[in-house]
Amino acid sequence: MKTFLISKAQPIIKDEPIEDVEIKINSEVETFDDFKEYQKFYEGQALYLADALQYSLPCGTFHALLIEMLKRKENLLAVRDIRD
Repeated sequence: MKTFLISKAQPIIKDEPIEDVEIKINSEVETFDDFKEYQKFYEGQALYLADALQYSLPCGTFHALLIEMLKRKENLLAVRDIRD
């Protein structure tokens, strides 16, 4: 199993520490009968992951991660110029 050690955010209020977060990616995707069930599953997983990262990572790390993820999928965001 791979382990990654990532710095966590500093608390804004000293009496409210940032919780440590452990993310385990170790189970297979469930089997569903239709596309909407898969979509609901993936959206739920994404929401849990986004919340865990947003509320535990330093803002700079979270923003850099968002940019890196968008770069990896930039072909999905490309707009074709129909004038060509």
